[in-house]
Parts: sequence; C-alpha cells; structure tokens
Amino acid sequence: MTAPSGLLSSPQLRLAKMLAASDAFQTLVEAEDATEALDAIHYEGLPAPADEETGEYTLAEFSAYRPCAILYGEEWAADRVAEQTCEYSGSVVMEIYQTAAASHEDLPTADAQLSFRNTVGAILAEMLALPWVEPYLAVTRLAAPAGQPFWADPDAVPYEGCWLGFHLIALCPALSTSARSITPARSPGSRSPAGR
Repeated sequence: MTAPSGLLSSPQLRLAKMLAASDAFQTLVEAEDATEALDAIHYEGLPAPADEETGEYTLAEFSAYRPCAILYGEEWAADRVAEQTCEYSGSVVMEIYQTAAASHEDLPTADAQLSFRNTVGAILAEMLALPWVEPYLAVTRLAAPAGQPFWADPDAVPYEGCWLGFHLIALCPALSTSARSITPARSPGSRSPAGR
C-alpha cells in the first residue's frame, strides 16, 4: 500500500505517528509499540479486498482489519509569508474502528458504546499532550461531530459484522513547527472505511 509523502499527504503520516504514540491506541490494536501500531493505521481507506473481480470485502476481512484507524486528507493551504517561504495549514480526518458486542437487534450494546467512547477519549488525551515538534503535527483542535460513535447498519451486520466507529477532525493551523522555504520549479515540465 502506498505510504503518504509530500506536501499534501505527509500531514496524514504525521498524525498517524501521533496516534501510534498513544498507549491507549497501542492497547486497542494490541501493538507492542508505536512502530507496530502504525500497521493498524490506513490512509484513504482499507487496502484492496482479496476479491479483485467483485471489489467486495468479506466478513473475515473486515473483522481482521478491526480495530484500526483510517486517515483522510481534508483541507490544505500554503500561504506565502516571504519570498520562497510558505506556511502550511489544513486538517486531517481520523476515523477509529472497533468490532463491538451486538444486542439482539444487531446494534452495539450501550456498554460497548460507552467503553469505546472511553477508549477514544484516552487516545485523544494522549495525542493532545504531545509536543508540537517533528514528527508530529501542531494540532490545535480535535473535533467530533454530533452522533459519535456511529455503527454498522443492522442490515449490513451479516456482511460486515457489528462495529463501532468514531469520526474526528484534526485542525492544524501550522502543518510544521515553523515556516518552510520552497524552491520554485525550474520549468513547468519538471472514504472504504473499516465497515462501510
């Protein structure tokens, strides 16, 4: 799978390193350390399913990927603050997924929802405590829209399993700790989440 790099995608990798540094996230994905936790973080969707003909994931594939996180590039901007110098800003969407215990109606139980919220809260607290230095992002706000966590449609549970997801937006007024210089080019020529 392609790794994020360059101006537009590197913020996803830097946020991934913040997520992987969280002890609570490492516990969630059963990783020994931050390096191993990175294996449970995907970019712009899950890796392609094994069935290339149909492009459909199996229940076993969905179950094997969870728990995990998926990061999506969102807003991005480069502001020229001086000659050959830019300040970058933007936001990254982060979704965390976990398989959940289901009620008789194929919905996550209330206890599973609360437990998941507690876990995500612990992850966010650890991410927000990280310093604004490389290799992390200068995240000033982590926002969760109303209706979190969300979960699988009961009709899809036979195909996806019962799962919980948490959608967050990381706002980064500065994608680096300081302004970065850029060199002009010499010439012009030179959302498959883990359950939906």
